[in-house]
Amino acid sequence: MNKTYHIDRTRGYPGARLDFNSTLREHIQGLLAEQSDLSDSVVQVKLSGDGARMTRSTNFMMFSFALLQQDVMSSKHNKTVAIINGKEDYETLKTALPDFFEQINSLIEKGIVYLLMRRRSSWTFSLGGDYKLLLMIMGLNAATADYACLWCEIHKQFRWVTSKDLLYYNEEPRKRTLDKVIKQCKCKSSNFGCIHPPLINIEFDHIVADELHLLLRCHR
Repeated sequence: MNKTYHIDRTRGYPGARLDFNSTLREHIQGLLAEQSDLSDSVVQVKLSGDGARMTRSTNFMMFSFALLQQDVMSSKHNKTVAIINGKEDYETLKTALPDFFEQINSLIEKGIVYLLMRRRSSWTFSLGGDYKLLLMIMGLNAATADYACLWCEIHKQFRWVTSKDLLYYNEEPRKRTLDKVIKQCKCKSSNFGCIHPPLINIEFDHIVADELHLLLRCHR
């Protein structure tokens, strides 16, 4: 098994992770073998995360990814790359998976991957999962906080205002961006719920929360 998979222990907490770079490369090679006409297309990678309490003392957090050019509803095309047994919070993720997040951020920054000695043109990353974990990964406060929207800086008492145009919160200055959140997390006041640096350097318009979690949040 060690010859087939490169598995590392997570730091500080029980768990395991695969090498993300090599796992993603193998997954893309499988995609190109199935669909050779995609050789010059942009590869669309979706990262997903979720957490679940199994017992009173056991809580798992899991990360997986899929390529959107494949059938993402099939378990065959979803690859689990990390699993942790620990408290579901920011510090657990930061401590347990620094190498994992470093690899992802490096790939996002470079925007290319090498396959069989040939250079891929580009790719895009998106991030999905339950709302709690997405807020955690991006360094934002909890869903019950005053500023808990992933995409804009709206206060919770104005969530129900429908008189504003659709673009009112989706454009500057109210739109959340990665650069703004990184700067705001260093401020003690006027940080709009930004309390930690994001673990994944992805733009907020590339984050998609699970529909069920959005509906539950709206009906609280």
